Order: sequence, then C-alpha cells, then structure tokens
Amino acid sequence: MEVAWAASRKKGSYFQKFFYRLAARRGRKKAIVALAHKLLCLVYRSLREGNRYQEPNEEYQKVLEQEALEKRLVQRLKALGYQVELKLQTSEVQN
Repeated sequence: MEVAWAASRKKGSYFQKFFYRLAARRGRKKAIVALAHKLLCLVYRSLREGNRYQEPNEEYQKVLEQEALEKRLVQRLKALGYQVELKLQTSEVQN
C-alpha cells in the first residue's frame, strides 16, 4: 500500500492520473487499492516475462483521453436523442 501511495503522489505520472481519475468516482481508499492491484500486476508481469516496465508516454495518455472524451460526448448526444456518426476530418495542404 505504501508503494501505491507514493506512486499516486509522483507528479505528472501515469499512476497519479490513474489514481485521481478513479478517486473522483470511487473514493480515495478504493482508488488506492485499485492502484496497488495495478502495480502488483505490473510487477508480476515484468518478473514473469523478464522485461522492464516503461511508463506510457504523454502521447499515449493524450490518445486515451481523446478517445474517452469522444465516447463520452457521443453517449451524451445519443441520450439527448441524436443519431451520431463520427467522421475524421483531415486537412489537406495544397502546394
């Protein structure tokens, strides 16, 4: 548990974001237990497979946040009675 508390306080880390995201919904105690479980699974997997843990970079976190935002907004629009179809807008640069 002490490791989970320390990981939740490391500024700018993936684990800190995970902890605060979960604590907002479930509470601090449940969030710290979930973080401890996540750390235990990561350590076990690293030892079993023999590779080092590499924290997800900022780009990975931004992609996850964008996907979550898209999903949440689509669900809100559907709840309001709209039919939603997503298309990726690409901007073409003309020479």
